[in-house]
Amino acid sequence: MQKKKSRKQSIQEAALSLFANQGFHATTIDNITEAAGVSKGLFYFHFENKEQLLEVLMNNWLDHFWEDLFHERNEEKGAFACMGLTIDTLLLSIQKEEQYFRLFLSLSLINPRLFSLEEAHKKASYAHLNDYFYWLFERLGVSDVAAEVTVFKNILFGMEMNFLVNAEERELNFENAKRAVLRRYG
Repeated sequence: MQKKKSRKQSIQEAALSLFANQGFHATTIDNITEAAGVSKGLFYFHFENKEQLLEVLMNNWLDHFWEDLFHERNEEKGAFACMGLTIDTLLLSIQKEEQYFRLFLSLSLINPRLFSLEEAHKKASYAHLNDYFYWLFERLGVSDVAAEVTVFKNILFGMEMNFLVNAEERELNFENAKRAVLRRYG
């Protein structure tokens, strides 16, 4: 039996779709409530304003996304296998939650004051993921772990961008990038 979606969830889903497709500033609260099939009063019962709704959407998603990217520090599998799993998880996450990625990238690039990536990086889930990346590169025996973690995070970000902007052969491009990353560290 499928659980019925809450009205708050309906508001969040409608807002995500509208924000990702027409932009945060072009989306009104009227647009959100109409798409969600709820009243303005119910919107304001759950959220103070559009900005708070955006913050809730992005923070919940980032916590979930960063935790998904984290794989157990499995000494048996080894760091190299864990790195491959991380890249595979990134691809699956983008495919499953493309609207979140589009919104995240547009906010990060176009209006960073609206959603601060710097503030998001202070979250415990990001610290957990960062620790995991350090563990990976320490196990791989690279000489400058901090630099390689930075390079790896930028490669992952580039893979996200490429996937979202290149509609043709995007899975193939992603797989090619994955092979190149694994060759670099393998």
